[in-house]
Amino acid sequence: MNMNRRMFFKSMGAATVAAAPISSALANVVSPKKWDQTCEVLVIGAGAAGLFAAVSAKESGAKSVVLLEKAASPFLNSTSLSAGSVNATGTKAQFAAGVEDRGNAAEFAKEVEKTGKGLADPQLVKIFAENSAMALDWLTDHGVVFTPQPNSAFRLKRMHGCDKHTGA
Repeated sequence: MNMNRRMFFKSMGAATVAAAPISSALANVVSPKKWDQTCEVLVIGAGAAGLFAAVSAKESGAKSVVLLEKAASPFLNSTSLSAGSVNATGTKAQFAAGVEDRGNAAEFAKEVEKTGKGLADPQLVKIFAENSAMALDWLTDHGVVFTPQPNSAFRLKRMHGCDKHTGA
């Protein structure tokens, strides 16, 4: 799906409206002047990576995990701006939707490199492509519902979107 300017601003408006109650509820939160809490794991940033790093740390046995976020809400970050869409190959969501895409990491990597106009580090793209299914499947196992969607950059439905399209 190609997103034009109007669609982008419309989706941003919806994301802002969806996050407004959370943001306004947190507007009066005051940061402590002194903070001397200790923890086993400290995660900085409540974007998608930070949130799931905190969950993973707890599941791996950490007794105390602290997640710090500078914004008033974790729902007004880059994950929200991308509407929660993630690209991957060979996922459980694709399989459930009848998209046969297993064993295509090399093809997916080439598509990602082409989309990035060759500016990405090929080794990092390869690692991403080979591990994308494992990462998305972990999210799926934790209740995130993805729907594979077409995107002109990919031969198959490799863009995975969430029904709410907010990133939340």
